[in-house]
Amino acid sequence: MSLPVLLHGASGGGGGASSLDGLADVTLTAPADGDAQTYYTGTSKGVNAAPSSGTTLESVYRSANLSVSNNTTTLVTWDSEFVDDDGAHSTSSNTSRIVVPTGKTLARFTVVTSWAANNTGARYIFLEKNSAGTSTAANQVIYFGTTNNPAALDYGTVTFTTGWIGVTASDHYEVFVTQLSGGSLNLIGGTLPRASVFTAEFR
Repeated sequence: MSLPVLLHGASGGGGGASSLDGLADVTLTAPADGDAQTYYTGTSKGVNAAPSSGTTLESVYRSANLSVSNNTTTLVTWDSEFVDDDGAHSTSSNTSRIVVPTGKTLARFTVVTSWAANNTGARYIFLEKNSAGTSTAANQVIYFGTTNNPAALDYGTVTFTTGWIGVTASDHYEVFVTQLSGGSLNLIGGTLPRASVFTAEFR
């Protein structure tokens, strides 16, 4: 939960601290007129930044199938875009990444994975921060999976959406997948309605 307050300079009045920066629960960094002070419950502090321009969207997908080996955590790259409001994704370099744009402090991520039909094993999705292409447990933001074969459920689709989480500009987020079918299995590419999609909302 956050409550933005517009700042019109670094000093204040009244009893106690004589400036916002003098308050124990406020952190000011190069404050400027019009900055928004946003309070984060995770750190119990308010942080200043230029006001967000509103919610923006980044939605990317694969144009072709990706072969995923059995019981192997595999990075998913995304070579195509549905929406690119902030230039947060590149289709030519580091295509696995969605990068947090400047001025954005909150994000909500949705991952949809569509798998080839197969009656064996589980499917897992890992959302990671700053893993730079190599899955690392310490960088996992969330992981989600089926404990049973998903193929019986409409094309074997596994999906999740996070809540709104605090993010930092220039950090990047990637998707890794694992499947336990006993052999290689395709993560389905292509466009909707059957597609594998990585979406980020920023504000």
